[in-house]
This record gives sequence, C-alpha cells and structure tokens, in this order.
Amino acid sequence: MTLQPALYGLSATANVIVFLTAVVIFLQQSVIGNEFDGNRPSTHNMPMFERLRPHRIARRLVELNADELLTRGMRGVILDLDNTLTAWHSTEVRPDVTAWVGRMRQAGLLLCVVSNAATAGRVRPVADQLGVPWVTRAAKPLPVGFQRGMRLMGTTPATTAVVGDQVFTDILGGNRLGLFTVLVDPVSTREAIITRILQRPLERLIGRVAKDAPPSPGTPQSPTIP
Repeated sequence: MTLQPALYGLSATANVIVFLTAVVIFLQQSVIGNEFDGNRPSTHNMPMFERLRPHRIARRLVELNADELLTRGMRGVILDLDNTLTAWHSTEVRPDVTAWVGRMRQAGLLLCVVSNAATAGRVRPVADQLGVPWVTRAAKPLPVGFQRGMRLMGTTPATTAVVGDQVFTDILGGNRLGLFTVLVDPVSTREAIITRILQRPLERLIGRVAKDAPPSPGTPQSPTIP
C-alpha cells in the first residue's frame, strides 16, 4: 500500500469519527444542555438548533471585511482549510484569497488555519503560502483544535471568529465555545464521502439561517471550483 492512499483512508476514518462525535455532542446538548467554566458562555438555555446556526453567512471567505470583524471586537480568525481556504485536498490558494489574507493582516487581525486533516503535510503548504500558523488533527467540533488555534494567536473566545464551510464541525464547535461563527459555501463540489452523503443532507434539512442579519449586497464573490 502506498503512503497517499493510506493517508486518504486515515482521513476518511477520521471524518467518520468526527461526524459521529458531532452528532453525539449535538444530541447530548439538546437533551441536557451544556455547561462551561466562567471564561466561556454557557449554551445550557440555547434552543436545540441554535447551536447549529452561524452568526453570519457569506458565500465566500473574501466577502468578510476587516472592519466588520474589528467592530464586533474580533482580534483573531480561525480558518478552516478544505473547501474554505482552498478546494478539497488542494494546496493551490486563489489570488483573491491571498489578497484577502493580506488585508486582514494589514488591518491587525491575527489568523490561524485549523484543520481536521490527519497530517501536517496537508496543512503546512497552504499555511506557509499565507504566512500564518496552523493546527492539524483539530478534531472539530471538539474544543481542543479551536483552543490550540486561539493559544497560537493569543486570543480568547470573545475575540475570536471561526470561518468554515461545515455546520457540524466549524459552526457547532465554534458555537460551543462562544466564538463568532461564519458559515461559507464550499469552494469546490468535491469533498469527502462522509461529508457529501451524511453531513450535507442534514445541513440542507436544517437550513442555512444566520443568527445575525444577512450581509450587504454587492460584496465580491468567487466562483465554485468543480
């Protein structure tokens, strides 16, 4: 067996585990609520599906602007990798994404790539191109990956946003910790099988409804990559 198929198999297994973990977390919190320590907001009284609703919805990462995030008190942004920063399993970063990262950093925002990818070899090439720190094997929606990203940036849940394309990893995990959550459309139609056959149908069933008002029209958009 060659290394690359073995890694894909590991990644697929990890995706199944992560998804099942997300479902268990969601059901557990839906029945008995959730309690956090004094440094994080509790979701105990949050309605069941509120935990799956992002604060903000954007078609693409580049629709977000630094002024909006800074006005909301954000100091750092956790970025998902596959189908958020790049197409699935791609290391090619689009020029508009590179420019967006530059604008965020120029405005004083800190960035960190946090991915469930199984190996550093998947995450590091993209993070190095963008000049930002990174976290692999994040196990989103569990808190550990988000917390590692915040430690790297020196931020807190109250000053951290998370941007990603998956409700059951990025949004559920971010909401559990009290982060400002942003759901974007996937960059590519290609994605992991578990995502396509289980997560996406559930996302469509739940609906894409933001907690906050929709973004203003006229913001730049990028085409979906086949």
